[in-house]
Amino acid sequence: MALWLPNSLRSITSKLESSLAGSGIKAIDVPLNAPADFTVCAAVSREVRNDLAPQSVIKVSRRGFTAGEAVLRSAEVIVAVAE
Repeated sequence: MALWLPNSLRSITSKLESSLAGSGIKAIDVPLNAPADFTVCAAVSREVRNDLAPQSVIKVSRRGFTAGEAVLRSAEVIVAVAE
């Protein structure tokens, strides 16, 4: 959940996520600084980073969702590349 949201919107977001989870729709958990799993992620940008392995996730720019085994929307991520 986005931490920058005001409390009123954070509450609505939480209720919406709970409702979706009850229907079997779940947000894709994308660990930062770990290699991207391109079965559930799409790289939308790259950033030169020498402190991380190539293709490591730097930031999730848009969350993805699954319904069971099906990917409804891939998570959009920014990945590291070597110089």
